[in-house]
Formats: sequence, structure tokens, C-alpha cells
Amino acid sequence: MKSSKIINKLEWMLLLCTLLVPPAFGAETTDSVNSSADFAMQWKKSLPVDERDSSIGIIGGTEARSLVGMDGRLYAGIGYWSDSQENNPRLPGGQVLVLDSPKGNWKVDLNLDQRITTGAAAGKRRYFAIAMLYGATFKSDFKGRALAQPIHMLLAGAWDRAGQLQVFSKLGTSGAWTTTDLSPANESHHAEIRSFFVYRDKVTNIEHVFAGTRVNNVPDSTRIYSGTFDSSDEKIHWDKTQEAWGKNTPDLSRTTRASGRITGFAECNGKLYASVYNMIFERQDGPHPIWNLVYSHVPQKPFEEGSSGFRGLSAVNIPGQKYQQLLVTLEHNPCIIFRINPSTFKSVAEINVSAKLREQWNTKVGYIIAGYNDMLACDDPLALQPLTLIGMETATPMLEGRFHSFNADAHYLVRRGDGQYSVQPIADHTLDYRPNMVSVRTMVRSPFADDPAGTIYAGGFDANSVPVHNTAWIYRGVRQSPPQSSQR
Repeated sequence: MKSSKIINKLEWMLLLCTLLVPPAFGAETTDSVNSSADFAMQWKKSLPVDERDSSIGIIGGTEARSLVGMDGRLYAGIGYWSDSQENNPRLPGGQVLVLDSPKGNWKVDLNLDQRITTGAAAGKRRYFAIAMLYGATFKSDFKGRALAQPIHMLLAGAWDRAGQLQVFSKLGTSGAWTTTDLSPANESHHAEIRSFFVYRDKVTNIEHVFAGTRVNNVPDSTRIYSGTFDSSDEKIHWDKTQEAWGKNTPDLSRTTRASGRITGFAECNGKLYASVYNMIFERQDGPHPIWNLVYSHVPQKPFEEGSSGFRGLSAVNIPGQKYQQLLVTLEHNPCIIFRINPSTFKSVAEINVSAKLREQWNTKVGYIIAGYNDMLACDDPLALQPLTLIGMETATPMLEGRFHSFNADAHYLVRRGDGQYSVQPIADHTLDYRPNMVSVRTMVRSPFADDPAGTIYAGGFDANSVPVHNTAWIYRGVRQSPPQSSQR
């Protein structure tokens, strides 16, 4: 243990020296959290999964990891990570589910049920989670020529025990799922595609889709691949060579402590950004693109084991200003939400979420994950200003009824355009029991014309390496008018 601590100290000293962009932590803090009635939702359970049921059915899962609305349908990426019945031959693998209408029934659209046949994991599902689900819209082809009409494709990245990077894709609502290999299998290593994003190169004028990937415990573990749409065969043609990192990039496999996932992409003021651990990279467009390190943050104490660092990378509008800024959360204790000016790469700590929730809930609050995959920009019909919704998981080890050390209930932050925050719960009060919900991983606007304006679907749960079963959840939230006294 003593030698491990010395190595960790050396790693952090090396990280401080090798990151050429100095940590940009603003002294200014503009934090405020209130439990406000100005944003109210009525939530009802949508996915018929019950953790009290130990059986294995066609639909189950430990986590609802991502939601996508496309072409009037709602899709969900489901994972079976840490399932207590992972050796049961009837257990499904990673799944994509689909819902056709608010009153319809969820159905399986893609089931990855292949198994590992050799080694220590023999007999287990190869793809034990849909790591990311993304709705891609293409407006031009691989030569930059405008398409007659936009093309919608559903993309899925899996968490793969065989260590292979693959993109599963589906054209429209009626297309069949196809598989594209980005890398060969790498047995004994896990691999995942954690993020996708569509962006038009401002130099070549070519529209690309990007995949943020990781293969555990290999030297080039953190990779970004790009692809373009070809209308002749209606497929994405992926470049099997990863895009280049800039010269100021540290050894990502070492300095990220094997947590170098591409946690998100965001376009801000015409530039594309990606977050990796405690770093943000900016893409230098052109025929030979490069990802340059432009921002980093080294916390006062090292990240917790397994922390992914930055999460939820998004672009937000600033009232009274022409240009957007970046917003990102820090998976850590304390959890901080930074707003970063991309013209100077100086940051402001908008809120210390851990401290404010500790004050509001009057209990110990520690490690928090906020903005697992992204943040939801909410064009709310009842809001007086733009809103951003940020799902989260919170460690509240002193509370009764917790899920191990985590709050058993589901909460999310509501960020107003002026940088003020409130915290809101997700609960179906018509249920006769209190389910363990733990985390809000994903939120999406309703794709259904039959839903009232402002309806949102949310999903989640985080197993946190604890054996569980049938804990995945998806709820439907209908916007409620605020009390008359709170209207302005």
C-alpha cells in the first residue's frame, strides 16, 4: 500500500508538470441551489421493470444509460452491468429498446446476446451494456454536398468484454441494424464507445460523425474516430485511423489513471471540443486535423478511483453576450460545475454541488456524478428563461434508506440561464413502494406529438459495482404549471 501511494503521488506530480495549459480555476463562484417550485414535473413510471422481481424476461436491465428521440419514436440504451444473474444463460445482453407512443409498450429493437466462449469470462454476455445511444442527423455527404433531405441514423456503442470497438447503426425507423468494426478484438481488454457527435469541419466543409472510444489498459487507450455519410449506399464510412492528438497531449493511458474515456463532445462558437478526464481538447479543423489540449483542472486532492473526471460537456448561451461558453461538471468530491470562456480558457466555478446539497439536505454529501453523458437544453414552455437539466448521483452515506453509500432517490439540477440552480426529484407517487433509483443518467425531450408541451423522459440507475437485478428505470415527466404565487 505504501508503494502504491508513492506511485500515485509521482503520477500527480508528473501530471502537474506535463499539462502545459495551467489549471484555470476561477476564484469567483456564483453558486446558488434552491428547491424551487418554479420548475415542477409530474413523473410516472414508463419502463415496466421491477427490482422486486427476480425473474429474467425479454426486457430488464440494471441501468437505462441513454435515451434518444428520433422520427417520432423513443429509443433507450440498456445495460446489464453488475447483474446478479450475469451467469444465467437466459440473461439478455446490451439492448436497444423502442417506444412508439406514450401509451404504447416498450419493445426490443436490438439485442446483443453473443457470449464470450473462452477465458475467465467464458459464458458471460460479450456486450453487457449499450454504453451510448445517439441520434445522428446528416445534412451533407462525404464530399460536402447537401443532401436532398436530412438523413437520421441511430448509433449505438457497446461495452464489450472482447475489447473490440464497433458501431451499431440503424437508418431511420424501418432500417435494419448493421455493425461496423473500428478496431479488431483485443481479448482480455474491455472496450467501449462512450460518445458520438456530428460536426461540420469549418475548413473542408465536410460533415463528420465522431466516436469517442476507449480500450482498457493499452498504450493508445483513448481514441477519437471519424466517419462520413455516403448517400450512394446510405452508410457511414469510418476512417479506421484515429484522429491525432496535439504535441502538448500527455500520456493519456497513464495520466488519466486508466479512466481516459471521451466523456463528451460539444460544439461551441463553431469549434468542436472533447473532454477527457481533467482535460478539454479543441479540434483544429482541416484535411489533417489535430486535437489540442486547451484547458485542464487539477483538483486539490486526487480523483477517486474510477472517476471519469469531466462530464456533461455542453455549450450554453450567456445572457447579454453574443458568444457561447462551455459548461462541464467534475465527477469528484467536491463536485464542481465550471463555466469556461473558450476565447480565453479561463473558468468560473458556477457551483460547488456537494457543498450546496450538504447545506440544503442537512447531511453529509460527498462524491457526485453530474451530467453522465450530456446536459439537456430545455426549451420549456413555462420557463421565463432558458433551462439546462443535469442528471446526477450523490453520495449521502449518513441518510437512512440509502443504496449503500448513495442516495436511493433520483435527483437532477435545473440551471437557469442566469447561472442559478435548483435541485429537483424524480418520483412516481402512485407506486406502492419506493424503488432504488440512485441516479439520473439521461434526459430527453419527448419525441411524441401526443405528449403535452415540455414533456421529458428520464432514465437511469448506477450499479456502482454492487450486484443488482432489474433496477433500470425510465420515467415520463409532464410539465406542471408553477403555483400562482411563484409566477412573475
